[in-house]
Amino acid sequence: MTLCRISLLLSLSALTGCAGAGAPESAPQQVWSERVGAQGERAVLRVISESGGVGSGFLIHPSGLAVTNAHVVGSSLGGHAEVAGGIYPFEVVAAGHSRDLALLQLQAGDALPFLRLGESADLNLGAPVLAVGAPQGMFPVVTTGVFGGRSVPGMIGEILVPEQLIHGAPTLRGSSGCPILDVDGHVVGVQSAKPGQELVMAAGPEDEEGRLFDRDLGRWRFQTEAFGLAVPVEDLVHVLPGWVAPEWRTGLETGFSCGDRDGRVCVVDVAAGSPAEHAGLEVGDLVLSVNGVRVLSLVDLSLWLSRSGGLSLDVERGSGRRMISFSRREWGVPAWEDLTPGCLWAGKSGRFFRFPNLAPGALKEGGVVSNVKLPDERVGRDEFYLELMAWVRVPSAGRWVFELSSDDGSQLFVRDLLVVDSDGLHGSTPTTGTIDLEAGLYPLRVTYFEAGGLESLSARWGLEGEALVEIPADQFRHAPGAGW
Repeated sequence: MTLCRISLLLSLSALTGCAGAGAPESAPQQVWSERVGAQGERAVLRVISESGGVGSGFLIHPSGLAVTNAHVVGSSLGGHAEVAGGIYPFEVVAAGHSRDLALLQLQAGDALPFLRLGESADLNLGAPVLAVGAPQGMFPVVTTGVFGGRSVPGMIGEILVPEQLIHGAPTLRGSSGCPILDVDGHVVGVQSAKPGQELVMAAGPEDEEGRLFDRDLGRWRFQTEAFGLAVPVEDLVHVLPGWVAPEWRTGLETGFSCGDRDGRVCVVDVAAGSPAEHAGLEVGDLVLSVNGVRVLSLVDLSLWLSRSGGLSLDVERGSGRRMISFSRREWGVPAWEDLTPGCLWAGKSGRFFRFPNLAPGALKEGGVVSNVKLPDERVGRDEFYLELMAWVRVPSAGRWVFELSSDDGSQLFVRDLLVVDSDGLHGSTPTTGTIDLEAGLYPLRVTYFEAGGLESLSARWGLEGEALVEIPADQFRHAPGAGW
């Protein structure tokens, strides 16, 4: 994972469409595709990475924060992007290859037009969608189609195929990373491959004859001839806070966390004893603005929290509004001798195919394990989710590589920074991420879910260029009485 400092412009503005007047002499009202196409045209990018990868992308914030596919940027640290009105260099903030998503920061001095993130879960089969990209040097290209459904997540041979949106908007080579928009102009997906090239998971044959027939023909995959696939926008929303990582970037404790409630930013947890709690922030408050600038999404909030300095939150509580102001404090690091050996864990039973957004207090069952592994209470069981939390002692400064091997999904965070992302249904597969650390103590959190079949979880680490080893149990400790 490559990180850079995210700069934030103070100006936020929402894109809106205009409808024609109703006078008889006026031109006919724009059809939805013209209105949405105009919105997309202003925010779509042609992305060219340092390694020569070319694709599309789109802006999600006026500060120049943008999204494309991970396979477009590859291992590049940067490149340049063409947008209506100019060409700007960019740095790769983060890339998640398991989701085929990458976050870019364009170096633009002025506020840029951007697209709002929507919800693919709201799409009905047959709903109209629009793709706007920059394929093969043509900039932009707009096409329309319908939402056709979702692919089945799983493994095809050795290839992990996550859930994808199936849509009928035609795209050309070079459209990878372009936005798929609904009739309101909100992003519901990120194009991941062109028709005729995608891998999707087909439902298996119902009988032994069918299975043998498929095996003999080597039909481990089939091509999509007339439709495209897109990463659901929910995958992007899930990883953005961990990629932006306000506490990691500022060194300041935020003291509260938020989630989405009907398209609004809602406080879902306030840490006991934090400045936010002392200032009067409460669970259920709706955040309207930060330091006088309107908050439109969780992305906006995360970017604001990535800035140093005090916070003034305009919140809605019940039928009223109030201003809550406080200063954040620096990270608190406990003394090693005051901690207890092992990692805390807590879990919840349920059927999961990707990481859930759980309400505070949802994790009930729990205990202590010696290191990053499945607790004995969960070995041999299916359909559960758990988190492990501990302080890990990093013995020396340098660029550290963390590796998770899991069946099914797992993630590793250092403080609030997402370092390893291995979401989705898959067999025991190693996934790595890198982070620059000084010697010392860091809060580490691992999330995991098991859908069915075999289950496993392990973690290794090492300085970049050295052999990876299992993280020793004596490097983990937790605070007595701590929990979820």
